[in-house]
Amino acid sequence: MTMEHVIIFILILECFYTSTSLSATQNTKSTAKEETVLEFKKCAEPWCEKYSPFELMKTYTGLFYTKEEIEKKEYIFQESRSKYLRQQGVNDVDVILRKQGDGDSCCITIHRTKREQHLNNTNNKERAIVHLTSGNPPSYQWVPYGECYNSNGGNSCGKCVMEYVVLSLLVYDTDIKKLMFDQFELPTYCSCKRTF
Repeated sequence: MTMEHVIIFILILECFYTSTSLSATQNTKSTAKEETVLEFKKCAEPWCEKYSPFELMKTYTGLFYTKEEIEKKEYIFQESRSKYLRQQGVNDVDVILRKQGDGDSCCITIHRTKREQHLNNTNNKERAIVHLTSGNPPSYQWVPYGECYNSNGGNSCGKCVMEYVVLSLLVYDTDIKKLMFDQFELPTYCSCKRTF
């Protein structure tokens, strides 16, 4: 992993997993004490019998985001990244941003976020990912992914290989009926590997 990949990966993680206060995009109302109260519809998720969506939002601040919040975080990340690349003397920042790539000239990585309902953990066991779908608006755990822009890319001495990292996500274990964090190996960036 090159230093640029490490810096970009750290920026991605900071973008998606920084602690933030509950935003104004949430449907809120103010009480006499000026406390913010979130509104939730009746929760239909299997974990709702034991856990309150409000308590999860409060306990795991920075884990759940609405679609609008994650789009804003992605925009802020792209702006920060653009500034960083320009400071490093990269000439084709505008081309890189149009392709939504990471700036690597050998193996371009396109970054996306998805909200997954189920994923297989590092032990290959399927887990239900916890989302706050009863919120108004709903909030999700957004999962960062990387895709190789050109899987046949690379230069004369290497080829593009998808690299994986292990991330922790909040899941509901249906066997023991308990919330827990579990680990998932996910594709996050492309790397040029020597083939000779």
